[in-house]
Amino acid sequence: MRVFVAILVLLLAPSSAAAQDHDHPYVPPAPGVLGGAFSLHDQSGAEFTDANLRGRWTMLYFGYSRCRSACPVALPALAGASETLHERGVSARAVFVDIDAAPAPIRLRSEAAHDGGHQHAGDAIAPLADAFRNVTFLSGSRGQIRQALTAFRVRTEHVPARTDLGESGHSINHTTAIYVIGPDGVVVGYVYHTVAPGELAAYVERRAHE
Repeated sequence: MRVFVAILVLLLAPSSAAAQDHDHPYVPPAPGVLGGAFSLHDQSGAEFTDANLRGRWTMLYFGYSRCRSACPVALPALAGASETLHERGVSARAVFVDIDAAPAPIRLRSEAAHDGGHQHAGDAIAPLADAFRNVTFLSGSRGQIRQALTAFRVRTEHVPARTDLGESGHSINHTTAIYVIGPDGVVVGYVYHTVAPGELAAYVERRAHE
């Protein structure tokens, strides 16, 4: 899968490195400029905003439920790290944002929206939520997701489905960073999606004890 962040912060590296492309040089943003206001909802339909990121450590990832490339690698890392941190007494959570929003349903003017216009995560997220019960799955309308993508500078591109990987409809090239957010809601760093669960947990634990 082609990703827009070719080189991110290495887990044990002291600083980020620029991802150089001869035609499109890309310098990963500093963690401190990431984040901002957003409003999504979890798999139960409950509202989840940037305020919910406060109070504990958060490992945040943007992907999509039909992904057959980076996301199946990132999810076990998030779930495994979350479990390890819980066992070590570190208050932390893993959050997956589904960036593949369904179009808003067309309603007649006389029809009232039963859920206030929100799109519930629904069937697409349900299998993942069942498989990874210690991960919070978020979704939203296209506008809501775009707001979150902009806040965390997630780059996306819709491309034809990768049928060789079993995808249908379309595929999405996207930034594959796992954002590490402190209890104050500030992004302190980010790592590549291929990080091992134990290494991700160790990174969060180390930052928690600084």
